[in-house]
Amino acid sequence: MKLEFWVDETIHSHKLYRYIKKFIPDIHQEIYSQVREKISRRLEGEYIYNIPSTLVRVMPIDQLLKQALYQRIDLLAIKTKKIAIALVPEKLYPPRNKEYLSACQQLFYAVLFSGRLKHPGKNYRYSHVYPDIIDEYEIEIWQFICKKVQDFDFNKQYNMRILGISYFMIWLNSCADFLLKKAYVKCHIEEDERIYLEDCNSIDLNNHQDIQSKNTEIALFNRVIYLIFNDQTGCFKNTYIRNQPQANFRAIALLLFNGNSMKNIADKLGVPLQTLYTFYHRWINRYRSTILENI
Repeated sequence: MKLEFWVDETIHSHKLYRYIKKFIPDIHQEIYSQVREKISRRLEGEYIYNIPSTLVRVMPIDQLLKQALYQRIDLLAIKTKKIAIALVPEKLYPPRNKEYLSACQQLFYAVLFSGRLKHPGKNYRYSHVYPDIIDEYEIEIWQFICKKVQDFDFNKQYNMRILGISYFMIWLNSCADFLLKKAYVKCHIEEDERIYLEDCNSIDLNNHQDIQSKNTEIALFNRVIYLIFNDQTGCFKNTYIRNQPQANFRAIALLLFNGNSMKNIADKLGVPLQTLYTFYHRWINRYRSTILENI
């Protein structure tokens, strides 16, 4: 049989794609086409000497689907915001407009299926309370999307997608600790029992004297992101691991802000994990005062 047949059959039968098709119908065809093209291109010269079905099965289809989905989250967020700003506040949550309800649902499932949303610490995954925490956390995410998507400032995106970064996911993940804490409270998890998210993904903003509330912290976080992304002087981009210009402070910081682990970033940039870790923490300490002075 032709390679195209095996590719089509494999994607259509993939569990994640079936979920995308069911819960995010507006973009499932685009995702299918992108993943199909990438798989076909990679296997084009291989299937002559191998069994097509075997080759397709070893392809990272789950990863390709998540990547294609992640690249479209900002578009879903922009569409949802445009609907939200035309509605009165009373109709935002619970969504009383069918079009808005559909848009919020698709954005919500895109966030969950992308695999880029921050979650509780790994130790909680072996606890009997983990399912309850996740349920409450996802409810908080759903409410946040419905109530706050109109505050998403997509005008600051510029060309961030060059780095494969979703500005909406950066913004949402900057609120993750706050939403998780609300889930902990609802699950009656005491303060001394909580295992908070590992906070190596952002600058320690809690030391800044001007932070008076969570909203202030979120706004400050967004200004830090914008400052590093804009990089008017070029200092962040020109600070990099020796002989590895792609592993510059700007790229590393933006990837960290987006929820990537140090291990993932090291693999993406092709540098040793320990080298990356040492470089980032050395320069985040050196740039701390500069950043706080310019935001």
